[in-house]
Amino acid sequence: VNAFEQTFQMTPGSIEAMAYDTARILSDVASRPGVRFRSDVTAALHASEGFPGATGFTRFLPNGECEKELRILEVRGKRFVELK
Repeated sequence: VNAFEQTFQMTPGSIEAMAYDTARILSDVASRPGVRFRSDVTAALHASEGFPGATGFTRFLPNGECEKELRILEVRGKRFVELK
């Protein structure tokens, strides 16, 4: 968060957090031994127990869908705010 704020002079929101988690997941999977092709990435995502991240825990189901904790957001001004 600090590095993001210093770089962009703003606090990261939900979209930035999801992009961060996506990049970390792909980096983790792509750096594994034996992952060379798109099919290897898919297999590694399905075989994984899941990934902890800024937006919570993410797991990929055999049908390719992503399983995440549901969060309800509200638009306040120009920002998304998570409702508790």
